[in-house]
Amino acid sequence: MKKTILISLILSIFMLVLPLLSLKTEEEPEVLVDTKVDYSAEKTEAQTFKVLIKESEKVEEVSAEDYIFSVVAAEIPASYESEAIKAQAVAAYSFAVRRKAYNNSQNKEYDISSDPKTDQCYINRDAARGKWGDKADEYETKIRNAIKEVSGIAALYKGEVALTLYHAVSSGKTEASSEIFGGNAEYLVSKDSVWDKLSPDYLSTVKKSVNELKNLFSVEDYNGKTANFINLTEKTKNGTVKTATVGGKEFSGEKIREILSLRSRNFSVKVSGDDITFTVYGYGHGVGMSQNGANYLAKQGYDYEKILKHYYDGITLKKII
Repeated sequence: MKKTILISLILSIFMLVLPLLSLKTEEEPEVLVDTKVDYSAEKTEAQTFKVLIKESEKVEEVSAEDYIFSVVAAEIPASYESEAIKAQAVAAYSFAVRRKAYNNSQNKEYDISSDPKTDQCYINRDAARGKWGDKADEYETKIRNAIKEVSGIAALYKGEVALTLYHAVSSGKTEASSEIFGGNAEYLVSKDSVWDKLSPDYLSTVKKSVNELKNLFSVEDYNGKTANFINLTEKTKNGTVKTATVGGKEFSGEKIREILSLRSRNFSVKVSGDDITFTVYGYGHGVGMSQNGANYLAKQGYDYEKILKHYYDGITLKKII
């Protein structure tokens, strides 16, 4: 427990002084970007990963192939097209290589953790097979074959391993990282992904009464009109909420999402009587590759390389091990 608290404290301090990027499936892992770290392909080595297991707080060393299997099995539906799974494997590997380089520069005892709040989702083989049920053999074979075909391949931008963020479903366009997390990752710019609107996970709603919202946001003293209870004060051009006022108090879009368990920060509000309905578009932070979009493109005949180059602007792919 003390070790976990210490790690959390260190990460919190870094978050105050370094640009923050995050990636999304269902949770929101946070990734610190340090421009002083050498992320060049020639300097990276990742045939194995030392993984800090969140539950046990123990470090396990696994092969790159086994690590990527555990991430892919957790991060993307095994029913997706093989080319989408390959794209996910490359994205997961590239992300892990960068994370390893960063943690090594900080003299950490591990390369990456299994905690989705800081890194990528991670599930062991038995848990993955249990999740897949009768299709366990089929899905394990499918994922392992896909991983083998892209083994050691990373996404590079100007010679450095790219920070390949991804999310479940976009709002119809992905977001530029500069709009969501700040910084200037030139390859993480807004990209068309209109086909995400076809996903059953594209649209979701959350309905709350004003009294419920007053309690949730600690604005019990608000006495204004219900119509003015929530104001979306700043949004990206794609509609992701940066800031809003709730009961006269300002909150970040991410804080509102967290409090209300919204699927994304891209939402609109509608007032009806004493109820407010949040209509949410997409699933995740919206930066980088849309996993649903990758699957759609794969169905249209795109291979994993074209998928990755669509979502990560100007990258190249290279086998680095």
